[in-house]
Amino acid sequence: MIKIAVCDDRLTSIGQFVEVMEDYLKPLDAKYSIDYYDTAAELVSRVESGSRYDVYVLDFYMDINGDQLIYKLREYDNDFFTAVVSMIDTAGTLVCRARADIYVYKDMPPERMRYEVAYLFRRFFSRHQTCTLKTDSGDLDIETREVVYIESLKRTVIAHLTDGRTMRINNGTLSKIAEQPEFCGFLHPGRSHLINCLAIRTINHKEIVLKNGERFNFPRSRMSAALKKYADVMAEYV
Repeated sequence: MIKIAVCDDRLTSIGQFVEVMEDYLKPLDAKYSIDYYDTAAELVSRVESGSRYDVYVLDFYMDINGDQLIYKLREYDNDFFTAVVSMIDTAGTLVCRARADIYVYKDMPPERMRYEVAYLFRRFFSRHQTCTLKTDSGDLDIETREVVYIESLKRTVIAHLTDGRTMRINNGTLSKIAEQPEFCGFLHPGRSHLINCLAIRTINHKEIVLKNGERFNFPRSRMSAALKKYADVMAEYV
């Protein structure tokens, strides 16, 4: 499910973009939901309370301008894509500095707007890879971002998911799993853990703290490489 937030103080003003976006997604049989907000403050409040979205479609001129809103959203999450829609040429520079994924003019022809939408969602689908966890109950296909970490305990490999579930998996050793392309965004700082970079709140030379509050300590000798890989992975998300 692709969760989309649309924020505009006059929602009808970016209606064409939303229409083009839905026309693009429907033939792909992509499951999606759209929540609408008429103020940036309302959106920020919802995100502060724990709501998360995969894609934000933002007007530029609101109670919080689009570029500043992107910075604000990144205080709570960095795994999302942004489309900023505006009529003002000068807003483009500010939006680029905020590293929005696309910037679209409201009066852009629909065919050009569709090109921008396609670019946005091609990036989205390339990032949100799926993996197959071989569980005792059968194969489970999920997005790799839903895996918080995988650990090895007494020759048993256990996956911990974002929804709180844990399950024994039979995908091989941690080293073998770490070599699979779909787990390229995971750190392997110790023999018994494989940690999703997107699940990390803070990381230093001694400790990794996850967004769910769990803490792990690893040898300093292993953390130098882990820190470098973490920086490389997260550079793609800002």
